[in-house]
Amino acid sequence: MTESQMKMPVGRQRMEVLHISDYERAEEALRGRSAAGPLTQAFEPKLLRLVRRRLGIGHVNKGGPWMFDEPALSDVRRLISAPFKPAEARLLSNDISMTCEKVLHEMLDSDHGVLDVGTYSNEVHFRMMARIMGVDESLAPAFRDWMRVFNESDSLAALKPQPNIRRRLGALIAQTETEQRAGAVPVGLLGQLAQEHLSGATIGPWRLRKSDVVSLLWAVIAAGTDTPGTAATAAIFFTLQTGEFRLLTEYDDAKRALAESLRFYPPFPKPLMQVERDCTIGGISMKKDQWVEVHLPAANRDERVFNKPHEFDVHRLDSKLARPFGDVPHYCIGSHYGQMVGAQVMTTLATALPGLSLLPEPRLYRRHTGLLHRFDSLPVATNL
Repeated sequence: MTESQMKMPVGRQRMEVLHISDYERAEEALRGRSAAGPLTQAFEPKLLRLVRRRLGIGHVNKGGPWMFDEPALSDVRRLISAPFKPAEARLLSNDISMTCEKVLHEMLDSDHGVLDVGTYSNEVHFRMMARIMGVDESLAPAFRDWMRVFNESDSLAALKPQPNIRRRLGALIAQTETEQRAGAVPVGLLGQLAQEHLSGATIGPWRLRKSDVVSLLWAVIAAGTDTPGTAATAAIFFTLQTGEFRLLTEYDDAKRALAESLRFYPPFPKPLMQVERDCTIGGISMKKDQWVEVHLPAANRDERVFNKPHEFDVHRLDSKLARPFGDVPHYCIGSHYGQMVGAQVMTTLATALPGLSLLPEPRLYRRHTGLLHRFDSLPVATNL
């Protein structure tokens, strides 16, 4: 247990936190967020949440899936999961491949000597997000700018407000709903959510509001960078060091390397949960309103579960046991899509640039280890 202070939507709160870093207790804590479990991730004060939802004001990041528990979480998953289900995601495979090729050519035309893998990976994701949402891909640069604020934050609670997200997405929703009232057919996730809003859909006991639609759309854009952007970039960084990068021209090989990257360096490293009632977690007695923080990088390297856990091994057989996507009920709905994009990013680069190499010291790579473990940048030599 440690004591700290946490910035909350209103003021600061003293926290007593249980830090969990082994595999078994991590599983126990992650599953503690189930419908009847003692832990919650929806720790925004209820009254504040209701006021913010009703008035459509406040922090756009405080309305995403990570802020809901059952039964509202089931409704949220139903509303946004359709494009990311395996059968639907597979229909995007050609678009993903073409987007990877297009973005790579554009970046090499700009600079054929050095490629920033982090920028490349995220650009692919943001353009695919525009495709999935049903909007023009010219919005991708806006997504990137919005995400930069998210990446630089130490925690969800400390995120800086981003009113431009609410204004831009709100305008798109209003336009889409006007078109649907005139008889237009819903297109993409934006169209689907607009239709749900017009038809009076609910989240738990509450009616879906326009502010909810804004927050859910942004949550999909932001959370989607974890695997296709962060994990793929990290996998390339590690395989360039092991000498295995040039072997990743086959999709299945790239997917195995991505899975190992997710285990070795999980993008979302520290899920934080609040205790709703007195209970025992990991053999420790917890009181209501205390906190539990799970350290996934440590849990995914538990030597009782993983063979040689501190080695990056693309041929690892036990990487499937890792927990980079959380657990029920908060298991990442975009895991399948994210792995598809991440693996395609890697195969595209390995096929087109087999001579890719890390730059000599001093390396210009930047990592954030707050809210996300991510490479802001990974410039590499193309050796063309």
